[in-house]
Amino acid sequence: MRLLLYTPLLAPWRRVHWEAVCRRFPGEVHFVASSEHRRLYPECGTQAIELENTRSTLLPAVNSRFLGRWYNPGLLSTLRRNRYDVVLNGDYEYLSNLIVSEFALRAQTPCVMYSPTTRMPDNYRSRVLFRNGLMQTALNLVRYTPWIERSLSTYRFCVVPTSTSMDHLVNDRGVDPSRVVLIPNAIDIGAFRFDCHEPKPFVNVLYVGRFLPEKGPMLAYRAFAQVASQHATVRLTMVGQGPLREEVERAASADGLRARVDFLGQLDFKAMATVYRNASAILFTSVPVPGNVDQDPKVVLEAMASGVPVVAFDIDGGVRDSLREGRGLRVPIGDTDAMAVAVLSVLRDETRMGRMGEMRMRAAAWVRDVHNPDVVGNAYVRLLLEAVGVHET
Repeated sequence: MRLLLYTPLLAPWRRVHWEAVCRRFPGEVHFVASSEHRRLYPECGTQAIELENTRSTLLPAVNSRFLGRWYNPGLLSTLRRNRYDVVLNGDYEYLSNLIVSEFALRAQTPCVMYSPTTRMPDNYRSRVLFRNGLMQTALNLVRYTPWIERSLSTYRFCVVPTSTSMDHLVNDRGVDPSRVVLIPNAIDIGAFRFDCHEPKPFVNVLYVGRFLPEKGPMLAYRAFAQVASQHATVRLTMVGQGPLREEVERAASADGLRARVDFLGQLDFKAMATVYRNASAILFTSVPVPGNVDQDPKVVLEAMASGVPVVAFDIDGGVRDSLREGRGLRVPIGDTDAMAVAVLSVLRDETRMGRMGEMRMRAAAWVRDVHNPDVVGNAYVRLLLEAVGVHET
């Protein structure tokens, strides 16, 4: 049995997820991806999946302003040279994903789709459409939107990682709910581990994310500044790069807190494991903006697996799914006062390992159980086999 697994970009946080599927598939896997992420994510190293049963093909990528989305030249010819028993399409909004779904349809090959976000309607009907002018608008409305609607109707199953993604496909896109399956994303639970007996070297609040408006780095700093006014030794560590970093640095200098804020830039996964172990709490300050919602932020899951209490804005998607049932603290979106109060409650309880200690252990155990690569990979394999009419015994 041969599986085609296509993904537009093999970002670092997707590697564990797709390797879990490839490793457990009972047959040959042809992994096709873009080489473009070498430029976007230089820290992630090799872009191929290197497993005994997996053959990787890396294609160049073009982000065409006219086409509006990523496209891999040579994709269709690569697919035509092979025969597959089942296809796993690693997204649905990119032009290359539409080509993969069309290929599967014409080859009469069962196709399963994975939808990581719910960005498509805003991308195609506002942000990308009208930014690129009348020609782009006409192209998307006349060609892309109907094509996307048709491709969604052809998938045997649509896999989503969060309840919000499921609601979007069913209620907004009209996909039959019997074809929508929730399978959480996998994370490297071996790299991110919780040791309740490991002491923290100092009191440290953490922010991890790009310095972009939708990630809210300035909101994280403002919450920290309020915490710092009531806690004499707390520090803030900020991991990531982006255009708003200088603005945050200027604010810290103006408030006299620059010496208590560490900017670490972009870090690889190994370094992040150490950063999480040294954190007393993490601030997740992403806010929804048109066309971009953090559906299943890996930062939250990695922090939970590492035993770091998460204080997050209460946005739809993975944050709400992950932090319910006492696994973390949620505050109203944009409310830095409430976030500061929540962080102070974490810091005051941390040394006693009381309620917050229980929350940390509960969160770490939940991630190990639900986002375990073995569990996730096996769930995908069962679904792929069902798509081709093979049922495990």
